[in-house]
Amino acid sequence: MLKCRSHLDIQGVSLEHCAVMVDDLVDVPMLRAVGFRACPITAEEVIREMADFVSERPAGHGAVRDLANLILTARDIDPKTLPTK
Repeated sequence: MLKCRSHLDIQGVSLEHCAVMVDDLVDVPMLRAVGFRACPITAEEVIREMADFVSERPAGHGAVRDLANLILTARDIDPKTLPTK
């Protein structure tokens, strides 16, 4: 997590303003540090209980896409207007 904090410091972003998607117990410290917690349906039960958002799809089968869509919807961004290059 130190590398993550270092990178965010350079960007001027705090962990509290970040979202993560994780699925295992080793990720608990990261979940505790960030502002928005997400996981796939296949995540460990403890992780699912800690999450703000649980994708209905398993890891590797669209769970991150579900999180991206959630963020786009929350920000009222039409995906068709995003740059493609």
